[in-house]
Amino acid sequence: MTVRGQSPGRIIRLSPIVEFILDFMAGGLGGVSTKRPAPFPEGETNASLGAVAAFAGTLSALFALALLVITALGAGLSSRDYAGLVAASIVVAILALGGRSAGSRALQVTQRNRWLARLGRAVATLALGMSCVSIGFGVFWLVRHGA
Repeated sequence: MTVRGQSPGRIIRLSPIVEFILDFMAGGLGGVSTKRPAPFPEGETNASLGAVAAFAGTLSALFALALLVITALGAGLSSRDYAGLVAASIVVAILALGGRSAGSRALQVTQRNRWLARLGRAVATLALGMSCVSIGFGVFWLVRHGA
């Protein structure tokens, strides 16, 4: 690759990494479009509710499962630890409720990502149940330890 502005007899060799970066930047600049994408018929915020439901449901299920295992075993933790686990379980339950509501709303307002909405709603329901059981275990251990 030669650098413009230099005499033709003088060639500056650039490393392949620098050439790749320069080509990437030049390609990105040339690919800029002024045409606006068509708006979604159901609105910008409703178009991706199915994906949001699946993300929130899956994330809450992962956290709820971990919290359920920790609170169900209940070995060697202090009252302060159990109070933190109960608080974390409440936060996960709120996330699961958000996933459930996003999944339900997606099925009502849009035709996009309906399978993601159903999956997210089902997984969020499971996570909500696990969070409630985890809260129950945490409260049980708190009462047992005399918090």
